[in-house]
Amino acid sequence: MATTAPSEASEVKADGDASGGDFLPVRAIEFFCGVGGLHYSLKQSGIDFMLVCALDVDENALRTYKHNHKNVVTSGADISAMSEMQLSALHADAWLLSPPCQPFSRVGEMLGEADARTGALSHLISLLESCALQLLPRFMLLENVAGFESSSVRRRLTAVLRARGFDIRELWASPAHFGVPNQRTRYFLLARQLSSFCEASSRLRPLLLDSAALDALTDDARLPLPHGEPDASVQAGCAPLSAYLLDAQRDAATLGALRVPAHVLERYAPALDLVTRHSRRSCCFTKNYTRYLKGTGSVILEGAGFEEPLPSAKTAQTLEKLQPRFFGIREIARLHGFPESFDFPESVTRKKQYELLGNSLSVQASFQLFRFSFAFYVTR
Repeated sequence: MATTAPSEASEVKADGDASGGDFLPVRAIEFFCGVGGLHYSLKQSGIDFMLVCALDVDENALRTYKHNHKNVVTSGADISAMSEMQLSALHADAWLLSPPCQPFSRVGEMLGEADARTGALSHLISLLESCALQLLPRFMLLENVAGFESSSVRRRLTAVLRARGFDIRELWASPAHFGVPNQRTRYFLLARQLSSFCEASSRLRPLLLDSAALDALTDDARLPLPHGEPDASVQAGCAPLSAYLLDAQRDAATLGALRVPAHVLERYAPALDLVTRHSRRSCCFTKNYTRYLKGTGSVILEGAGFEEPLPSAKTAQTLEKLQPRFFGIREIARLHGFPESFDFPESVTRKKQYELLGNSLSVQASFQLFRFSFAFYVTR
């Protein structure tokens, strides 16, 4: 697929953006854009914005992005080779970043800066450190896995941002904190130049997280939320999974194709995370969902009744009669907060669709944080 170099990017007003009234549009660049989760977050936030370029090296991700955002300039250019001149041509007020998480994931080797996939982010940090003042963004939102906060990359990034005059707030957030029955705890960094977070926090508290998460946005607090599954009280406040699932009767053929094969149950039944349509939780869906069974996402028991407890003995014989199936692409996209209009081009395989969604982010968590970060935005 043909792509456009960042220096050639033309400004494109995003479809459906809310009017900013007396505020001028935020000019945003989306680094490591994937399938466009941060773009959808901006749209849902009600912020008036202009997306000047979206960059990613994954051709399938860019193809999907372009399929859903036809008027946005996309680029497969190497971010680690971006120059100050190219950055200047974009005139961006906001940097949106969701860099590769593998170097920081606790299920990996956590190589951080030693991982080649960190090169592009490290280069952007170098640009922040050395570029002329007028090239600095006014705002930044970065999303990554829990674990990023303990990396040397994060320490360098926050040190550079503070040295360049940014206010910084960091927190962990999960879709479950916004009533979505899915656990996907992620690290978020919000950075603003020459603005008061305290003033914005006072105005927007009802739009954000619960009281524990809101404490993360005060002057002194840093990362107070626990890792892992949200507690029972948070889960109890989530909607049932049924609100996000395909209809059992109308979509019976599609759901039937998602049944977990008998030979897979025989081998992996004890490793499955089981939920029903009435559950108010599900595990994080990773890029390996359906390919590997342990720790990659939940499996639905379609045959389980409303009051029926989950089986205590997870054997193939016990589970087979409860009709275990995988979540479908549309269902995972809904749990991540993507709109019904979002879909994949026909050229992207089902396997790749699962991978791209697994590498994506929670639109719900991001858009609430956007509303906080850009609350008092006025362009220069």
